[in-house]
Amino acid sequence: MWRPASHLGQLRWHEWEGERFLFDPFSGQTHVLNAMAAAVLDLIQEGPHSEAELLGRLGLDLAPAERQGLAATLPAHLDLLAEMGLVLAPMERGPDLYRPPECHAAV
Repeated sequence: MWRPASHLGQLRWHEWEGERFLFDPFSGQTHVLNAMAAAVLDLIQEGPHSEAELLGRLGLDLAPAERQGLAATLPAHLDLLAEMGLVLAPMERGPDLYRPPECHAAV
């Protein structure tokens, strides 16, 4: 299950022209998310989701071809959010993308 990082609720958010800017006070980094990455992050912030659950929720109103495109790009969005330290990947994805929540406060 993809889970929100423990400090996700403490980030400062700003939306501008279809992009979301996030400032992480723990790392001092600012992240820029496109609409798709922001939608994925919003769902994960609600609580843990599997990749299949995310695909189902994000693809509800999409045509079959658009849903296939979403299925092809969703893993890359999830990996990028994990690399940014915004979400925690399932442990079976590998140790490089999984960090226990208590480690994020120090990042």
